[in-house]
Amino acid sequence: MQNERLIREEAEKLFRAKQRRRRELASLPFEEKIRILVDLQKMASDIRATVGGIKRRPWNIRRRTRT
Repeated sequence: MQNERLIREEAEKLFRAKQRRRRELASLPFEEKIRILVDLQKMASDIRATVGGIKRRPWNIRRRTRT
């Protein structure tokens, strides 16, 4: 019983942290979300190549300068 309670409490903490992180990510500007996506694409491409798969190029997004 004690272990089940501890597991439940730990799971609740993890879910609260997950919700908090999702709110943080949702509040980011669109440009930052795209930058994160491109970083994830780079990581996935490297992992794919490491395990013998075909390496894919991430999006080539150039930063726009504001006038």
